[in-house]
Amino acid sequence: MVGSFHTHFASYFRYFHAGVFRGPGWRYLRWFYKRCDATFAPSRSMVAECEAHGICNARSWSRGIDTQHFSSVYRDESLRAEIGVDGETPLLLMVSRLVKEKDLDDLVGMDRHLKERGLNYRLALVGRGPYEAALRRKLPDAIFAGQQVGRDLSRWYASGDIFVFPSTTEAFGNVVQEAMASELATVVVDAGGPPGIMEDGVSGLVARPNDPRDLAYKVERLIEDGELRRRLGTEARSLMLNRTWGRINGALLDDYEEIRRRYAGVVPGVRRLRGARA
Repeated sequence: MVGSFHTHFASYFRYFHAGVFRGPGWRYLRWFYKRCDATFAPSRSMVAECEAHGICNARSWSRGIDTQHFSSVYRDESLRAEIGVDGETPLLLMVSRLVKEKDLDDLVGMDRHLKERGLNYRLALVGRGPYEAALRRKLPDAIFAGQQVGRDLSRWYASGDIFVFPSTTEAFGNVVQEAMASELATVVVDAGGPPGIMEDGVSGLVARPNDPRDLAYKVERLIEDGELRRRLGTEARSLMLNRTWGRINGALLDDYEEIRRRYAGVVPGVRRLRGARA
């Protein structure tokens, strides 16, 4: 039996004034996943965190990305014009469910620091959620695009210049890969899965977690340096081109086959996995 670790449940307690349950939460997860032959976590950093909490059978199962669906070819200057963003103004983009546990108050703090510095930019948030009304009050100058799907979502990603993701609770961070595939210079924080997707200073920038001032500093570098934005975006896109679902899930099948071999001849009915590589 194998398990997969998709959601960083234990990290959510502090957002609901229930931090006392973080320890018991990990104890339950440890009990649950110890019953498995392997636990597949979506990033190297989450494998390490699982191991640190006693889930010692953790392995990496990353996530693929459709680089045709997410691409800079969808950049749309008419969309930027519709929201009042000219070609000289960097558009900061954040795509997420609008919930407090995504550390969106850190995004508010970042915005305040950038405004204090007198920088020229616009901030757009794509998504819906229960924290939206509060964010509209705290970010009166931001663009709220609502939920976007399909080709419209592709256009929003590609029409941005900088992607900012302050969440510390991600087991992986699919939106980070989507932004990188869209050739955006991307800033994440050093917690959870997102920093494992990129190389700091090469294919993205990594800020200190829950530090709006450092997040603003990293974003300011990108606002002021168009060449750095382009270089990071190009490297990000190149990195994503190697993350096909075929490659990711081919490796997963190899892991399944290795586990199957432990039981071959021991457990009746266990056969070689169809399509698994010997």
